[in-house]
Amino acid sequence: MTAVHDDRVVDGRRFLWLALCLALLVGAAFQGSRGLFDSTEGRYAECAREMMVSGDYLRPTLDFAPHWTKPPLTYWAIAAGLRLFGMNEWGARAYLVPVFVLTVFGVYRLGRGLWDRSTGALAALVYATLWGPAGAAHTVNTDSLLVLWEVLAVAAFRWGCRTERAAPWTAMWLFFGLAFLTKGPPALVPLAAVLVFRLVGRDRTRSGPHLFRPLGLGLFLTTALSWYLYCVWRYPGLLGYWLGDEVVGRIFTSKFGRHPHWYEAFTVYWPFLIGGSCPWLLLLGWNARRSVRRPGTSRLRGVGVWRSVAGAFRDLPEPWRFVVVVIAVPLVVFSLSRSRLPLYVLFLFAPVACALARGLLAMVRDGRLTVRTVLTTALVSALLLVAGKGVYSRWPSKRNMGAVARAVQVRVPADDGRDVFLVSHRPHYALRFYFAEALKRFYPSDKVTEPGFFRFSELAGACEESAATGRAPLVLMRRDNVDRVVQTLEKSGLRVDRVPLNRYWIALPCRPSRPGSGPSDEKPGP
Repeated sequence: MTAVHDDRVVDGRRFLWLALCLALLVGAAFQGSRGLFDSTEGRYAECAREMMVSGDYLRPTLDFAPHWTKPPLTYWAIAAGLRLFGMNEWGARAYLVPVFVLTVFGVYRLGRGLWDRSTGALAALVYATLWGPAGAAHTVNTDSLLVLWEVLAVAAFRWGCRTERAAPWTAMWLFFGLAFLTKGPPALVPLAAVLVFRLVGRDRTRSGPHLFRPLGLGLFLTTALSWYLYCVWRYPGLLGYWLGDEVVGRIFTSKFGRHPHWYEAFTVYWPFLIGGSCPWLLLLGWNARRSVRRPGTSRLRGVGVWRSVAGAFRDLPEPWRFVVVVIAVPLVVFSLSRSRLPLYVLFLFAPVACALARGLLAMVRDGRLTVRTVLTTALVSALLLVAGKGVYSRWPSKRNMGAVARAVQVRVPADDGRDVFLVSHRPHYALRFYFAEALKRFYPSDKVTEPGFFRFSELAGACEESAATGRAPLVLMRRDNVDRVVQTLEKSGLRVDRVPLNRYWIALPCRPSRPGSGPSDEKPGP
């Protein structure tokens, strides 16, 4: 029987269990300790909360107005966590824990489908402790759930190639359907890579079952399109918005302002991929460097500059051809798009983890790397990730709206209810998640350019009306330009205190002046 302490043997079963345990530890640790950040986390959490309030789980809303930018599957996952754990940070991020653990298992299946059980288990361990995927699993987003379906789909495809059976490919279509229901057309980029591989990369000597089987396609179309077809039928004009804004607008224009310049593909994606592949990329690179320099060892094989790229690609073993295609095709597609965010390439960490695992396993079997070193690296990386999440949860940030909400509850308590009046040119959906319908937004001027905002000139009247009903009006804003707001409120006859919440935000509790006293001349409170 193999054992983990053998420095040249990777026990697939034990490595897999270790990977799943570390994934659970890394995913769950401090998951609810950090407040929701603006704007992405707040937007997704607020959409899920509004679904629960309205009871309409088929029409996503934001400020209870239709919000069609994403399909509803991520909102359903967030709402499930909120239902189980309450309207708090842990509830909003709870779905990410099982998603991360299941993705690690999917990477195991992918690595095993490419090579063998040992490679799959080591790939799972690598993925569970990579800094990129683990960091993404600490933020409310749609990409982590998307990657789960994409990894399971690609792993099912490889399992179909390995077994030459149709059932795994049927499962592949189902998983791609769930991916489409999570993020729409971008979910099909790995499917494009699979199809490219079928055309140029697969072993022609093996036929296997037909990829486009009616059952698989039927599952895909039913899962992917049912919600879309219902919404297009129910809400006229929605198809034009999806095609014009969400497809053409995001891919071919700079409408959304998400790093649209061509060179930003290198400044957005590559730092995230390289940094997110640590510490395993560093370990593999360092040992490869030592191996090349050590006398008596064979150098790594390479292709000469005179050989064509196509020839070098054909010379690769079939599993490596698949890894190259499934990394290159999505990277090229997302680089050509005019809308770029780091998490768009989160899926690439799965094939990267398999490639890193294969390289590490070769070094272990050659005696250039010990199993003990691999296990130590995994444990240290997991501990660093847990510690990093703990530190990050306490690190001051102007985007941490949870810290602002907690500071309001502690420093400005209100037993009889509170009305919160936000003065900002940004919607701050995370604050809406914390204060719910008690929050009303006021634009810093009367030239309102955003929906859901009131004019600044209406702020004093709203505070007076709130105070007259016995509630505790509270103006919430960033510290800049606070004097102007205080003067406006005091001119209307309100007494205003200044309560700093943190280095970025301040609260202005208001109350009516005593009869005949006029604006307060007292020194503002602490």
